[in-house]
Amino acid sequence: MTAARLRSLSSAYPTLLAPEAWKDALTQLPADVREVTKDQLREAGAQPGVIWLTAAFWDAGSVPAVPDVLRILGDISRLTQNPKSACLLGRPARPPNTESADEEMVEARVSAKFGGSTTADAAAFGSHAHQLYQVWTNMASPEQLGAVVKEVIRPAGRQVQHVLAQEHAAPIPARQLRSPYYPCDHEGKPVRALYPGSLGTSGTAEEPTTRTPVYNSIVGRYEGLYPDECERVLGMEHGSTTVEGVAAEPALQVLATTTDVTYLTGVLAILQVLAGQVKGVEHYSHPLPTETRERGLATALATQSKREYQIPSGVQEEGGERSKDIWEDEGVIYLLRHGVAQKGVLATELKRCQRRARLYRMQGDVLYRVEMDGKMRVVPRPTDRVAIVQRMHEETGHFGVRRTMGLLLTSYWWRGMAEDVAMVIRHCAACDRINATFTAQAPTLNSLPVCGLFYRWGVDLCGPFNKTTRGYTYVMVCVEHFSRYVLLVPLPDKHAEQTAFAFQHHVLGRYGACAEVCSDQGSEWKGEFAQLLVDCLIDHRQTSPSHPQANGLTERAVQTCKMALRRVALAGGGDDQWDKHLAYIMLGYNCSPQSSSKLAPYHIMHAVEPTIPPAIKERFNSDLNLEDADAAARSIVQRAVVLRRHMAIAGGNLLIAQHR
Repeated sequence: MTAARLRSLSSAYPTLLAPEAWKDALTQLPADVREVTKDQLREAGAQPGVIWLTAAFWDAGSVPAVPDVLRILGDISRLTQNPKSACLLGRPARPPNTESADEEMVEARVSAKFGGSTTADAAAFGSHAHQLYQVWTNMASPEQLGAVVKEVIRPAGRQVQHVLAQEHAAPIPARQLRSPYYPCDHEGKPVRALYPGSLGTSGTAEEPTTRTPVYNSIVGRYEGLYPDECERVLGMEHGSTTVEGVAAEPALQVLATTTDVTYLTGVLAILQVLAGQVKGVEHYSHPLPTETRERGLATALATQSKREYQIPSGVQEEGGERSKDIWEDEGVIYLLRHGVAQKGVLATELKRCQRRARLYRMQGDVLYRVEMDGKMRVVPRPTDRVAIVQRMHEETGHFGVRRTMGLLLTSYWWRGMAEDVAMVIRHCAACDRINATFTAQAPTLNSLPVCGLFYRWGVDLCGPFNKTTRGYTYVMVCVEHFSRYVLLVPLPDKHAEQTAFAFQHHVLGRYGACAEVCSDQGSEWKGEFAQLLVDCLIDHRQTSPSHPQANGLTERAVQTCKMALRRVALAGGGDDQWDKHLAYIMLGYNCSPQSSSKLAPYHIMHAVEPTIPPAIKERFNSDLNLEDADAAARSIVQRAVVLRRHMAIAGGNLLIAQHR
C-alpha cells in the first residue's frame, strides 16, 4: 500500500519525488520495528551530522512494539550524536481509567524519557473528524507546545459535508462534544467534524450511530463511510489506500487506526517554528531597518514629528476596510456564520471577505476578535457598546479613560472603543460633579529601589467615611510595591490593634513576611502594629511628618480609593453601603494595566489573565486539579513560566519608568 502511494506521487510529481529517492525506503529497514538493528540504521544513513526525524504513532494493538521504538531512538541518537535527532511519538488519547497495565507502563516509560505529553483534538487543526491525540516530542517542551496548541483556531469553512459522497449527508448531532474536544459544531446543524470512532466502520442502521454516522439518500438508511471518504476526512489524497485486489473491508480496518494527516502536519509545523527552523511572519508594525545611523533614534526624535512614526490603528486588521464596522460588513458576517460566502459573490469580494474573516470567529451569535497573540475578545454589536462601557465604568469605581479602556480590553474589542469610552466618561454625571484639579507643586521624590515581588508593602488609611451598617468607617490600603497590587480592607476605627489584625490576616497570612513596610507616622502604625513588624523581623520605614508624599505609591492608591468611593456614593451606591463596593473597586484597580509596568497588577501577582465580574469572558478551560498530580504539575509549570516572564518585563519597565 505504501509503495503504491509512493508510485502515484512520483507519477504526479516526477521532478519533486523521483523514483530513485524512495526506491530503497521500504527495503533498507525491516517493516517490523522489532527486527531493526543498529547496523541497519547505520547503513540507512544514521551518522554524525545527519538530522533524523522519527515519527511513531501506536494504538492499543501495537503497544508491545513501543519499547523497540524507544530502543531505535536511542540507537539513532548515539549514531548521529550532533545535531540532535528529532522525534515525535503519539497515540489516540484514552479516557481515564481505561488503559491496560501494558499501556500504563508504556506511557510511563515514554513520559520518563520525554517529559509530559500534549493532548489536542485534530478538529482544531481543520480535520473533518474529532480525535484526541496524545503526543510526546523532544523538539519543544510540553509547556511550549501545549500553550500554542491551546490557541489553535479551526480554519473557517471546513465542513465534512464537502468531502462526503453526493448521496451521503452529515449527521445532525443530538448533543455537543465537551472539552477537551474542539467546539466547532452548532446545535441543530450538520456536524462540521465527525465524532470519534466514525472512521473505518461498516454496516447500516435506521438511526445514526458511531458506526453508521452518515445518511444515504439513495437507500434511505444510515451507514459507514466509504474508504475514499475516510481518506479525504483524514487529509489524505484520493486513492491513498487503494490497492488492486484488496477489498474495501481491509482498507477500512487500516483507515480506522490511521493517524490524521491534517493534525500531523499541523503539529509538525508548530514544532518547526518552536525549534527555530521556520522564521515567523514579520509583524506589520515592525518594519525591517533599511540603514544604520549613529545616534539615529535621538536625532529622529529631536528633528522629526512623532506623527511620522505612528502606525494607523487597524492597519493590520482589515486591509483598508476602515470605514465599515465588522457588524455592518454583511459579506464577512455571512461567511463567519455559514462557513461559505454568499452566492454570486465576485472573486475580489470573496478574497476580501476571506482576508477579513481570518481575524474573527463566530460562536453562535457571539462574534470574537482573534488577536495576534491568539487571544479572543468579544466584539459586541454597535447598539450594545455604550451600555457595556457605562456598566464597566460605574461598577469598577468610575475610573478614567485609560483604566476603563484597560478593563474593557480584558474581554472586549471594537473599532473606535477609545472614542466611545471618552464620550461615556465625558457625560458621566457622577464624575462631572466631583471632578477637580489641583495646582500645588509636588516636591521632587527619590524613588525607593525596585527589589522584587513581596519585598515591600505600603500601608495607609483612607477615611473617615460615614459609618456603614456593618460598622466600618475607615479603609486600610495595602500596596505591594513591585506589582502595584492593592488590598482594600474596611476597618471599624483607626486604632493600631485594628490595623495590626488586618495586616496580619490579609497580607502576612496570604503572602508571607516581606522585608519592608512603608507608612506615615500616624498612631495607627505604632503600638500593636509596630510590634507585629518587629516580631516578624520586618523593617518599618516611616515617612517624615512634614512630607507624607514620600510614601507616594500608597498615597496615590488612597486618593484613587477616595475618589472611587465618592463617585460610587454619588452614583447611587449609598453613603452607608460603601463597604460593599470595595471589592469591585479593588478588582477594577488590580485588573487595570499600570503605566509604569505596562501590566495589570493581577496578572503579575497571580500569573494569569484577570477575569472580572462585570465582564463577560471565557474562563480558563482547565482548572488546577490537585487530584491529578501530573496535570497539576504541568499547569503549575505553565503558570511559573508566565510569572517569570512577566516579572522580568515588569521589572525592566519599572526601572525605565523611575529614570524618566
